[in-house]
Amino acid sequence: MVSQTEWIVPKRPFRKRNGWLILLFTLLSLGLYALYWLFRLHEELPRRRGIDHTGIMWITLFAFLTFCMLGLMIASGIRGEWQLWHDASTAQQLLFSSGLTAGVALNVLFGRVSERLTDRVQQLLSPTPPPMLGTTKKALLIFGVCCQMLAMLLPLALEVALISLPQSIAASVDIIARLGGGSLLGWCIVLHQDIRKLAENGIIDLPNS
Repeated sequence: MVSQTEWIVPKRPFRKRNGWLILLFTLLSLGLYALYWLFRLHEELPRRRGIDHTGIMWITLFAFLTFCMLGLMIASGIRGEWQLWHDASTAQQLLFSSGLTAGVALNVLFGRVSERLTDRVQQLLSPTPPPMLGTTKKALLIFGVCCQMLAMLLPLALEVALISLPQSIAASVDIIARLGGGSLLGWCIVLHQDIRKLAENGIIDLPNS
């Protein structure tokens, strides 16, 4: 028995994957493959009853918030230039601000669900020695999510607040985005090592306990 937690057998069979291919496909797809990989992990790993949601619920919420973020910003008619923000109606400004809020919620949701996955894997790994850097997963994840949120929202927020972006700020935002992307990739790599260890120890197909 891995723990006193009641585990639910996954509906999808576990599929072993090559870590280098995960990294390659993630880079080529600009991060979209990582989302698919995480969705499949939520479906293929045992879940904790009353704690973990299915991958379907997670991907549905993610798609909903993405639609809200883009839809509200497009509906506002504001393209980010300060002149348009200054001339926009209160309703347009509210729509645009709601889109930014949905963007924050999107990042928070990704971080929260990914943290749950990290906890889940770590609990399954508890009887076995964790892989190198296993304890750094949460730090990598939190740092990456925060950097990506800043890189996505800070330029828009400054621009519509009538603050022009100096070159130094734009360069800093680019660096923050790269650091965040690298941190999230590092989290994926370490998490993949954990998943591989689970498969090696036969813990993936854990029965109800």
